[in-house]
Amino acid sequence: MNLNQLNKLSLFLILILIIGKAKAQERVLTGQVTDLMGNPLAGVNISVQDYPSIMTITGADGEYRIEVFDFSKALIFSFSGMKTKEAPIGDIDRILVKMEYLPMQNPNPISVGFYFRPISSKFYNSAVNDSPEWNLESRMNAMIELNFSYFITTNIGLGTGVAIGSYKSNQHLGTFNNFGENYIERIDKDGDKYFLYNIADIVNETTDIKVVSIPLVLKYQIRQHKKIGFYADFGLRFMYIFDTYISADIKSETQAYYPDYHIVLYDLPEYGFENINTTLDQEISKYESVNFSLMANLGLSYKMGKKMHADFGFYFEYGLTDIGFTEPQYQSDFLSTIGIQDKTSIRAIGFSIGIRYELGK
Repeated sequence: MNLNQLNKLSLFLILILIIGKAKAQERVLTGQVTDLMGNPLAGVNISVQDYPSIMTITGADGEYRIEVFDFSKALIFSFSGMKTKEAPIGDIDRILVKMEYLPMQNPNPISVGFYFRPISSKFYNSAVNDSPEWNLESRMNAMIELNFSYFITTNIGLGTGVAIGSYKSNQHLGTFNNFGENYIERIDKDGDKYFLYNIADIVNETTDIKVVSIPLVLKYQIRQHKKIGFYADFGLRFMYIFDTYISADIKSETQAYYPDYHIVLYDLPEYGFENINTTLDQEISKYESVNFSLMANLGLSYKMGKKMHADFGFYFEYGLTDIGFTEPQYQSDFLSTIGIQDKTSIRAIGFSIGIRYELGK
């Protein structure tokens, strides 16, 4: 075979390879790549399995277009910070792919945060709540907290801190008259037995306590987006009550029936039987200083920078112990009027807004 024939044969083989390759790449695939929340992903690398040189990337809208061999089996999708995804090639020419972020990296397991919590609270007492005459109402108040967290793994950690704030609750008694109902027996200062009658136009009472507390929580976090993650905190709050206060608007008359003498006495301030039309402001002298409650904080975390996060969530609290409001504060309050003592505990619900900064490198 001379040189001229050899050149012709080589040219013929090259033409066959080119034509064969063109026929093998006649199929065109399109599609879109998003994260698990449906957000388009730009810049995702897409290659053909076993032929990494055939590749493309997604556009700003997550869309892509790639030519493949007829016999190609799968597309490989890869992107920094996300799990590599393999999508089999079937009969459909448009392939939609959802990619999952890798577990949150945790180079800085220690973080410090500052939180503000506007909450609606009440001092729940089943006797007051079940009374048809008295209304138990929530009141708005606030708490601030300095929080420290340590994550044992990328998702699970522990937290503590110190908080200061207040809890408020309101009890309201409208028109009320228990005259002739002898169900609460009392003893006056002379040792005589009597029954108290309360004829009220209005009693509107607000109780306010101020506390310092320490939370101990189990923390969980997971990232579903490059900048957005979910967090959940569950734990106990240990609180110390350092101040209690009660205020009330009262318009009522108190009378006393003495069964031994068959008389009703009134307008005797020295015995506590009088017309009351006043505003009461005083401290509560008897209560339990140390209390415990269950707490939960659920929300979203937004990554503002390399180490800075903004947290937005819902806050819940359920008291486990009795605050101990077991003594009447004035003649027309619930204990004086109804006379039923029951456990009083804190219940609160609200929002949690905070900034968290990761310590370390």
